[in-house]
Amino acid sequence: GLAAGLTSGIGIAYRQHFGDFGIQAATVGGFTEDDHFVSGGLHLMYTLFYTRQARFYVVAGGGGLSTDDHSAVGGGAGVGIEWRPDKRIYVYADFILTAFRLKETEVLRGVDLESVNWRMYPLPGVGIGFYL
Repeated sequence: GLAAGLTSGIGIAYRQHFGDFGIQAATVGGFTEDDHFVSGGLHLMYTLFYTRQARFYVVAGGGGLSTDDHSAVGGGAGVGIEWRPDKRIYVYADFILTAFRLKETEVLRGVDLESVNWRMYPLPGVGIGFYL
């Protein structure tokens, strides 16, 4: 499937449930001569309640992303819902209280200036995919 979120990672995702427990990993990367973009994340899930078409779960995970000028890495915990309009297709949304470290690099008069800040926000994550 596809995932998008700081803790879930941005990119191609693999999601599997083993009874009430589940795991999701996502990653993507791109490089050119002058730039790069890399993202990845890992979620661990525990199902609280499920029906034929929906799964409600708690989730904990961590992830990050990196570009030439910025990087962020963080982790947290929250809740999510997975909706299955079909036996194999799923759409999910989760909200995770995430603590993350943001690093920015700026060039001022030929000198690299770095700033590192810790932040905490309730961040959403979304995805779509299919079960084999």
